[in-house]
Amino acid sequence: MRILLVEGSGRGFLNQYTHALSLGLHQAGHDVRLLTGARDELADWAIPFDKRACLKKGLLSWWCLRRQVRAFKPDVIHLQWVDSPLAALFFVRWARAKGIRVVYTPHNILPHERRWRSLPLFQALYHQVDRVVVRDRHLGWALEEILDTPQERLAYLPGSPNPLSFLKPPSLSLSELSKQKSPGEFRVLFFGHGCSRKGLQGLLEVLLSRNWPSSMHMVI
Repeated sequence: MRILLVEGSGRGFLNQYTHALSLGLHQAGHDVRLLTGARDELADWAIPFDKRACLKKGLLSWWCLRRQVRAFKPDVIHLQWVDSPLAALFFVRWARAKGIRVVYTPHNILPHERRWRSLPLFQALYHQVDRVVVRDRHLGWALEEILDTPQERLAYLPGSPNPLSFLKPPSLSLSELSKQKSPGEFRVLFFGHGCSRKGLQGLLEVLLSRNWPSSMHMVI
């Protein structure tokens, strides 16, 4: 199967996730092409699948995407995030008219900003795609109850990076850390996308400006 995987944020912040998914699909025997943001922080990685880093914020990305669809001729387009639900809606209708199936994985079912104004557009988008990948039961409930997404369009695939998708979240042991803290040990966990917008830079500046115990451990 020919799969066009689209990291549609235009900012590349789902880069690691989409690379891992593309690699898994490639290893499963599919012909994969990944479209990611022009700001490709994994540009130097050696990968066994095709990749194009041409997406930016705005409508030009959607024209780039249409060109890639015409060139690659995929059986399935898998959208990861979209920066414009209106542009995505027109694109999905165009792709499906060509006989291409469209899958959408929402990493947030609605954007953080202007979410209620954009709700009707996202609702229409969820009704147009062939499948919406649901990573946990909470997302499934919200898609059905808030956005009236037809249940037959939902594909439940637990086991995502979202810890809520696991009934018993897996734990990863770090060789340098024991399970039990020693007396006076101080541990800091930064959970999330490692960028200044998420506060990582501020946290690092605070840590550097103070005298902390030598037994402090930080995990990002």
